[in-house]
Amino acid sequence: MVKALRQNQQLLGTTAPTSGNLALRNILARRALTSKTHLSAEQIVITNGATEALNLALRAVTQPGDTVAVESPTFHGLLQILESLNLRVREVPATAHCGINLFALEQLLRGAERICAVIVIPNLQNPLGSIMPDSHKARLVQLCAEHATVLIEDDTYGDLVDTEQPLSTLKHWDRSDNLIYCASLNKTLAPGMRLGWISAGRWHDRVEMLKHSQSRGVRRCRNWR
Repeated sequence: MVKALRQNQQLLGTTAPTSGNLALRNILARRALTSKTHLSAEQIVITNGATEALNLALRAVTQPGDTVAVESPTFHGLLQILESLNLRVREVPATAHCGINLFALEQLLRGAERICAVIVIPNLQNPLGSIMPDSHKARLVQLCAEHATVLIEDDTYGDLVDTEQPLSTLKHWDRSDNLIYCASLNKTLAPGMRLGWISAGRWHDRVEMLKHSQSRGVRRCRNWR
């Protein structure tokens, strides 16, 4: 605490902006370029890990009783979030080869039941460890856009993949602002920091309002390098 106060003497007397530290958001925007993802600091809201980011994304685009499609199997924490928000879940088969089955998803989206959102982990899917091929990612983004179904991307694990070229995100193929991007440094920097972020596109104002009402701004160290 003493070190932090030396860096920023106003730390205890001022509140953090709802979107989080601007210097950190600038760094995250530059960092996103390595995965061919174009974001600006103004499009980013800092969160308490990816869990809060996903929670905010779902609260922004759904109401209790709505239906959300997820990969099967998927991260158990996501199912807990969906249950806490009283959302209905439709499971779509996924494989360790390429992730979510696009044919099964398309059939679900064409059905009578309205699917409000689809949540996927395209890079190093938990628990399968699958990595979607780029062609698969592009088609998934297009498919959700065609059916006006919000696509929520969890990119928590992408940086753990050791490749010559960074993996592309789904956000790279988003041309209709139909995707909410969620990410975290919990798995790559320090789990205890609970440092995540969300870029919600056209739902930014809604997410910022929900963030303010839920947990206010997240203040981190002033001097990011």
